[in-house]
Amino acid sequence: VELAPKYYAGYLGLGYLNLLVLNDTKTAMVYFDNALKLRPLYPVINGALGKYYFFTQEYNKSIEFFDKAIELDTQAHQAIYSDFMISKGFALIQIGSYPEAVELFNKALGVDSVRNVNNYEMLSLVGLVTAHIEIGQKVPAEILPRIMKLQKEAKNKQFPFLAKKFNSCMQN
Repeated sequence: VELAPKYYAGYLGLGYLNLLVLNDTKTAMVYFDNALKLRPLYPVINGALGKYYFFTQEYNKSIEFFDKAIELDTQAHQAIYSDFMISKGFALIQIGSYPEAVELFNKALGVDSVRNVNNYEMLSLVGLVTAHIEIGQKVPAEILPRIMKLQKEAKNKQFPFLAKKFNSCMQN
């Protein structure tokens, strides 16, 4: 960043490094803020701020930045757009807006990139299950088979705990 002070991606990367690896939220915000000053209308930076505020448990601010990122992206980069929708869904769960979260996760599942990227599809399904449980509704029957199929297809078997966890939810 010192060699290229107008390089927003450097600030963005350093923001994530400080937030997620070093757990230094104060420094992370300085870097994210610098990136935002350089590219205020860039959806990735607004989405990064949404993640920052989610991480710091400021969920309403998180939702504001995810909304802006979604508005600015307009599905130009479907994977990024999907990431913001899914992240916003989890922020909505944190503030108790479960029906809105269900709607958003269902919308995310309708985006091609979500269906084609196992992590996004799995996160959307996990969000749906969580929201349904919090509302006190029965989890739709088609969700568990999709989770199990994704778990089976996952090359690195990153979702082995989910089938057991959600199997009991299906019976409530």
